[in-house]
Amino acid sequence: MLTLGPLTARCWAEPSPKLTVRVMNDAQLARRTVEEALMIAGGVYRRAGVAVEWLQEEPDDARIGALTIRLARTASEMPFRTAEDSMGVARGMDGARGTVAYVFYDRVREFAEQGHVDAWIVLGCAIAHELGHLLLPLNAHATDGIMRAQWDSKLISRAGGFLSFAPDQARLLRLRIAGRTASAAGRYHE
Repeated sequence: MLTLGPLTARCWAEPSPKLTVRVMNDAQLARRTVEEALMIAGGVYRRAGVAVEWLQEEPDDARIGALTIRLARTASEMPFRTAEDSMGVARGMDGARGTVAYVFYDRVREFAEQGHVDAWIVLGCAIAHELGHLLLPLNAHATDGIMRAQWDSKLISRAGGFLSFAPDQARLLRLRIAGRTASAAGRYHE
């Protein structure tokens, strides 16, 4: 189900967990492009009932288990193999959940051109999708919405960048993020 509307009243009644994500602009994209993309990605998470704080270019942030999005210039510069149609990848070690996801700007730009949509909108959706892989169970692809495995070139332009998580995924995100926050708070207060 492609969810485009606002959150239901029930979602607003639940407390919004807060997620902090580090963004590394290895592609050296214009600051405005990154900020606009993060606005799109943040909107996807707000519609799921999650607040996101984006930390840009703060490599000294030593938070244990902090999630990181790395914006790479090209997929070919990665030290690992990627699927040819992939705009990004969330990598873990030996099947374990990772804390770093990569988004490939060359593929984002190509996809945007094919769909006749601004690249920053596609970039924001790709960031939200890859961050979803860091938070949801392994192989969390859905048939529709932001976690759809295969995006057609008109999907994002039709949705105007307002793709959302399926309701069950949104609920799981809130639970997992609340759990991460509680776990991290326990580590910092030891």
